[in-house]
Amino acid sequence: MTFAKALVAALLALGLVATAQSTPSIDRKQPKLAEASVSPDYVSIEGVWEPANPTEKNRFLLFGVDRIECWRTGGRVLLGTDSFCVTAEAIQKTETIDVDINWWKVVEWNEAEIIMVDDSPFCNISQTTIDLISKTATHLDLSKPNAKHGCIFPYKETYYLRDGVDYHYAHLADKPK
Repeated sequence: MTFAKALVAALLALGLVATAQSTPSIDRKQPKLAEASVSPDYVSIEGVWEPANPTEKNRFLLFGVDRIECWRTGGRVLLGTDSFCVTAEAIQKTETIDVDINWWKVVEWNEAEIIMVDDSPFCNISQTTIDLISKTATHLDLSKPNAKHGCIFPYKETYYLRDGVDYHYAHLADKPK
C-alpha cells in the first residue's frame, strides 16, 4: 500500500470511529437519510446502509458506519478511471472496531449524480449512486447470473444510506444482546 493510500485509509478510519461512538437522543418516525457534502470536485457522505425492504433475514445485517469520499480527478493510476471513490466501513465487534477500505470506479459523474461500481469477479455486482440534487445515496447488490462457489441465488438487495446517529438510536432496542 502506498503512503497516500495508507494516509487516506487512516483518516477515513479515524472519522468513522468517532462517528460510530456517538448516539444523542433523537425521536423520529421517518428515518433521517444521510446527507452528502457536495462540491464541484469532491463529495462525501456518511451513514449506515439500511435495506429498502427490511425482512427478518436482512434486519441485522448491517451495523457498520460507512463513509464514502469521491474525487472527480486523480484515480487513473489507481483504478483506470479519472474519477474515483473510497469507501470505509467501521463495524464494532465486541471490544474492537474493524475497518474495511474499498476503492470504487466511477462510471458516471454529472451534475445530477455519481455512479460508482464494484464488479467483483465472484458473486455480486455492486452499484452505489449518490444523488447530488437530493444529497442522498442508494446502493444495489445483484448476484451474477453465472456465479458459483457459495453465492446466494437469486440475490437482489437495495439499500439507502441512513444517517448513522438516527439509525443507531432507532435500533438500540432491536440489537441482539
